[in-house]
Amino acid sequence: MNNKKPIHEADAKLGANIRTARHMAGLSQQAVGSAINPPISYQQVQKFESGSNRISALALADIARICNVPVSALYIGVTDIIASKGGFREKVTRIEAGMLREFREIRDPELQKLVRTMVSALVRDTAQRMKA
Repeated sequence: MNNKKPIHEADAKLGANIRTARHMAGLSQQAVGSAINPPISYQQVQKFESGSNRISALALADIARICNVPVSALYIGVTDIIASKGGFREKVTRIEAGMLREFREIRDPELQKLVRTMVSALVRDTAQRMKA
C-alpha cells in the first residue's frame, strides 16, 4: 500500500521555481540550506524543490533573498495553478500585476498620489462616456 501523499501541482511548480532560482544564482542545495535561518539540510531543500514538502513563508523569503530574486518570482505560474483550481475569487491579470509592481516602485508618496488621482479621473471619465 502506498502511503505517500500526492504532490500538489502548485507545490511542484513552486519547487521548480526555487530550483531555477538556485541554479541561476549558482548555488548548491547545501549552500541554500546553510544560509536559511535557522539552517536546514540539503535534503530538506531537495524536498522543497520536488514539492514533496511544503515551505513556510519565512523559509521562502530566505530562499528568495539568498538567490537574489523577489519572492514574487518564485510564485510565477503558481498563482495560475491555484486560480484554475478555484483558489482565488478574483484573478489578477498580468497587466494588473505589472501595474501594481510598477506603482510600488514609485518611491515618492506625492507622485503615488498623483498617479492615483489620474487613474481615478480616467475611471470617472470612462464611466461617464459609458452612460452617454
